[in-house]
Order: sequence, then structure tokens, then C-alpha cells
Amino acid sequence: MKKLVSKQFKKCVAVVFAIMLCANVFAYSFQVDGIYYNINSGTTTVEVTYWNTSYNSYSGSVVIPSTVTYNSTTYSVTSIGYYAFNGCTGLTSITIPNSVTWIRKSAFSGCTSLTSITIPNSVTSIGDSAFKNCTSLTSVTIPNSVTSIGSSAFGACTGLTSITIPNSVTSIGNGAFSGCTSLTSITLPDSITHIENNTFKNCTGLTSVTIPNSVTSIGSSAFYECTSLTSITIPNSVTSIGEWAFSDCTSLTSITIGNSVTSIGYHAFNGCNNITTLNYNAKICITYNDAFKNKTSLTTLTIGDSVRYIPYNFVYGCTGLTSITIPNSVTSIGEWAFSDCTGFTSITIPNSVTSIGHSAFSHCTSLTSITIPNSVTWIGEWAFSDCTSLTSITIPNSVTSIGYHAFEGCASLTSVTIGNSVASIGNYAFSGCNNITTLNYNAKNCITYNDAFKNKTSLETLTIGDSVRNIPNNFVYGCTSLTSITIPNSVTSIGSSAFYGCNNITTLNYNAKNCTTYSDAFKNKTSLTTLTIGDSVQNIPNSFVYGCTSLTSITLPNSVTNIGGGAFEGCSHIEIIKIGNGIETIGDYAFSGCRYVDTLYCMARFAPTIQNNTFNNVNRAINVYVPCGRVNFYTGEDYWNEFTNIQENCDITGFETGGNESSIKEINNENQILVYPNPAKDNITLEADEDIFIFNNLGQIVKQVNNPKGKTTINIQDLPKGTYYLKAGEKKQKLIINN
Repeated sequence: MKKLVSKQFKKCVAVVFAIMLCANVFAYSFQVDGIYYNINSGTTTVEVTYWNTSYNSYSGSVVIPSTVTYNSTTYSVTSIGYYAFNGCTGLTSITIPNSVTWIRKSAFSGCTSLTSITIPNSVTSIGDSAFKNCTSLTSVTIPNSVTSIGSSAFGACTGLTSITIPNSVTSIGNGAFSGCTSLTSITLPDSITHIENNTFKNCTGLTSVTIPNSVTSIGSSAFYECTSLTSITIPNSVTSIGEWAFSDCTSLTSITIGNSVTSIGYHAFNGCNNITTLNYNAKICITYNDAFKNKTSLTTLTIGDSVRYIPYNFVYGCTGLTSITIPNSVTSIGEWAFSDCTGFTSITIPNSVTSIGHSAFSHCTSLTSITIPNSVTWIGEWAFSDCTSLTSITIPNSVTSIGYHAFEGCASLTSVTIGNSVASIGNYAFSGCNNITTLNYNAKNCITYNDAFKNKTSLETLTIGDSVRNIPNNFVYGCTSLTSITIPNSVTSIGSSAFYGCNNITTLNYNAKNCTTYSDAFKNKTSLTTLTIGDSVQNIPNSFVYGCTSLTSITLPNSVTNIGGGAFEGCSHIEIIKIGNGIETIGDYAFSGCRYVDTLYCMARFAPTIQNNTFNNVNRAINVYVPCGRVNFYTGEDYWNEFTNIQENCDITGFETGGNESSIKEINNENQILVYPNPAKDNITLEADEDIFIFNNLGQIVKQVNNPKGKTTINIQDLPKGTYYLKAGEKKQKLIINN
């Protein structure tokens, strides 16, 4: 019994296997006039199919009827089925009836002898690989009824020279025309919104393509290796260009990028090494991926007025570019944007730009000049590094930060201007700029300086602007060619070693009103021969010109109220010291070691406070001149009373910048006022046509006559006995009153 069951089971299995095999080999419902059909389940419609899975079911000329009758039933032919004519290498022509609406996947794939085909107006869809590898097909007209063309639909149709795509088509699949090497031109209808991946890949004969303004994206490798394509215009509707989209289009010479492109994929224009013209209009391209990097044949670049952002690596290494115009719409220049563009000679950056990115213009070795506008606030790291032909640079007042290495290796740079808002200069910002001769420094308060101009031994001219408050540490450390320094009255702090090693300074013009942090800035400058202290200076810092042994005279203007400890200590060759009438205190050791002093003027009405060692090693027998009638105010004070030759000087009331005396001292026949009597007691008479001023010995105006008319009499009974000075315009006269 068991054997019988087993035998019957084996027979059933064999029958089932035979049915399955038959179903795989013979994939049709019936055959009429040599054409095989499959009935669409539950309908009276059929699709054309193949005889068996070896395909190659047809040859010669095949005419497909619109209807077919089988077993007394008439069926409408509505589609060409999957693989229906696949591999029919002997098929030379095919007639498709108007009843067909769908040509399905691989329907005519590999029909290598098919030279033409007419697709009727009833067809709405052409399936994937429908005509793939129909290598003898030369032209195809797609009717207005078709809405979609499937992936690889005409792939590798190497004989196809033209194709007409109607406006009804809204979708073209991946690789639809890939490998159509004889296709020379293509116009896409404005019904298309997306060009799929590989759509025209390897269309090596394609010389032109028109992309409509309806397209929003171009897929990966869409035009890959279209080696005859000479120009391409990406319309303003496109937002993204896929990876490898135009890669290896070796004949491409001109490209226009529309204003809506925000993303360009990796290697999108890789191998397009003959591009000469780029019209770039992308407003803000966030993902750029080095699209035009190292295009050495690029000679013409136009950046459109819509562009706001110049992308990372924009035209990096495009050595054929010699000039560039950046429009006013641009606000930011990305990292490496113009790096290694060795043909640039000059660049003007518009006043819309606020930031210059990392290495944006690095290695532009032919660049001789660049204009940075007052809108830029930030200059990135390495931004202009190794621009070896750049001769001058002006950092505008808007810039707050200069990145590290920003101008490193600019070996031809001779002149640098730093704007007043710079608060940070990065490490090595001017490293290797060893030919700078002129520095105009205006940074109000540069907190992070990083030895920017340290050891610039060629620096000869230094101008410190009137806005500068803080002179940084190591400011011009080791700049041995500097001979003259002017410190403006705005300076309140001079950093450590700011002028260290500047051993050839001969002239110092010091105007800092109240420098609270000085750090021995000019200590031991033994070459210093000329020191001018400005009228605004109130405080002379500690160790001011300590050890400046070449100084021979010192004049401190009336504005100075305090002289710091050791200010002039060790200035051993000073012979004359002139101190104005505003002095109040003189610190310990201020003039210690000034052993050659023979004359000291101190014009303060009251003796300033001094210390035991203020005049250490100064001969106490020198001539000390004090204001008229004030000798007793000095001889009665500690340490002043050690001087043995204090005497009054009634001709000088104080000192101004450069040693000018604030008095009417020099009177000669050419500039004197005729006054009488002189000496006088009650009244004086003089002739003058300009306002008349009478000064006392302190330089104070004690009487004034406005708008005199010729001979004028002035009552002087209210003025005490003493020496006075008259002035009217440029004319002067000394007046003695004996009341």
C-alpha cells in the first residue's frame, strides 16, 4: 500500500513539474498568423508576447492588427508585452496599430536590424528598455499621446541620429537615451521637470542640448561623457546638478549656471578641461563640490548680479584667468574661492562683501593690487598668503579680525595699512613679509596681536594713527631700520617689548596724554638724539627714556604735571633741562645720573615735589631758573634747597612743544609795540590796530582791550608791581610797572 501511494505521489509531482516547465517555455495564450498573444485576465484585450523564453520569436516585417479573433472571440490588441520582440535580430520593420496604448519593458530590446518605427498616437507609455540596443534605428518620432519614457528606453541605440520628444512627455527614465552615440542634438520639452540619472550618458555625438526652464534638477551622470557637447546652459529653474552630471564632456567650452542652483554634485564637471567661458549666476550655491576647480583653460568668468555667495573652491587653480569682476550683490567670498589663480593681476572687491574666507586668494602669485572695501569685517586665515607680487595692502576701518597666516609669504609687500577697528591679528599673519618698509597702524585696541610686525628689519616708516589707544606687546620688536617714532596723544598703553631692539631710533615725538602702561618702551635707546614731548602730555611714565645716552636736552611742556620715577635716569649727556609751569611731582631717580646737566629751568610757581634721589648725581651747583619772584618757594623746599644757585628768570613763564617758551621774550625793532611811558605807574599809551593783551609772568592774561583804534591809553593802576608783556597781533613789548 505504501509503495502504491509513493508511486502515485511521484507521478503527481512529475505532472506539476511538466506544467510549470510548459508555463515557462510557452508564455502565450494563443497564436494567430504567427503572432503570439496573452489575454489580459477578465477582459477581451490582449498584448503581443513571445513564443518562448528563448525569445527571438519574430523576423522580417511584422504587422500587428488592432484586433484578433480566437475561438470565436474578438480581442483588441492594447499593448506590446514584456520582451515581446526581445532579441529578434531578424526583425526589420514593425507596424503597431492605433489600439496599442502601452509598449512594455524590453518589448523591442536587441532588435538590431530594426531601422525605423512608427509609434501610433494611441501610445501613452514607453516602458523600460523598450527599444534598448536597437542599433540600426536611426530616427524615432514620439507622438503627443506619450506621457512617459521608461529607463533605458532607447539606451545604446547607436544609430539613432534624431529624436523628437513632444510636450506631452512629463517623465523620462534613468538612462533613457544612454549610449545613443549618433544623436547630435536634443531639445527637451518644457513639460519635463527632472532629467534623470544617466539620461544622455555616453551620447558621444551630442553637440547641443536645450534644457527648458521647467527642469528643476539634473540627475547624476545625466550627460556623462557627451564628448562632443560644446556648450550648456543651465536655466534659472534648475536647483540641483547631480554627481558626474557633465563629467568628461571634453569638448565643453562654455557653461552658463542659472541663478537658482543651490547644489552641484561631486565631479559634476570633472574632466571638462577645455572650458574657456563660465557665466555663473547661482545666487547661493551651498553645495558646490569643486565644480570648476583647476579648469586651467578658463579665461573668461562672468559672475552675475544675482550672486550673493562665492562658493568654496570656486575657480581654484584656474590659472588662465587674468581678471575678475565681483558684482555688488556678493556678500561673502568662500574658502579657497580664487586660490592659485596665478594669472590675476588685480582685484576689486565690492562694498557689499562682509567676509573673505580662508585662503580665498592664496597663491595668486601675479596679484599686484587688491582693494578691500569698508564693508568687510573679517579676513580669513591664509586669505592672501603667498601673493608674492602684492606690493601694498590697506585693511579698511570695518575689519575687526585678520586671520592667522592671512598675508604670510607676501614677499613683495612694502606698505601695510591697518584700520582702526582691528581687534585681532592671527599668528603669522604677516610672516615672511620681509620687505615691508611702511606701516600705517590705526588699530584702536588690538587685543590679539601675535607679533604681527615683529622683526620686520626693512621697516623704515611707522605711522601710529590718532585713534590708537593700545600699542600691543612686541609691536615692532626688532625693527632695526626704524629711525623715527611718533606716539599720538590717544595712546594710553604701550605693551611689553613694543619697541624692543629698535636700536636705531634717533627721533621720538611723544604725545600720549596719559600713558598708564608704558613697559619701558624706549628704555636704553642709545641712538635717540631728538625727543619732542607734545603739549597734550600730562604724565611722563616711569623709565621713560631711561639710558638714552645720546640726548643732550629735555623740554617738558606746561601740560606735564608728573614725571615718573627713573624717567630720564642714565641720560648721561643731557646738559639742559626745561620743565614747564604745570609740573607738580617729579619721581625718584627721574634725572639720576644726568651728570652733565649745567642748566635747569623749572617754571612752576610752587616747587614741585621731588625725592631724595630725583637728581641723584646731578651737580647741585648748576644754574636753576625759577619764575620771577619765586626763588624762596624753592629754596624753602626739601631737596630743592640742596641746589646752591637758584635764581629767578623773569623772561620765561613756561615751555611749549619743541622747547618754545610761553612768554614774550624775543622783542626786536621789527616786531615791538611802541609804548610809553615804560616803566609806567598809572597809564600807558600805545598804537595798535589789533586786540591788545597784557600777560603776567605766569603767561596769564591780566588785561585785554578789544578793537583799539590807533592810539590807545590803558589804565594799569590795578596791576601790581612787576614785569609784564604786551601783545597785539604779531607785535610784542616788555612792560615794567612800578606801582
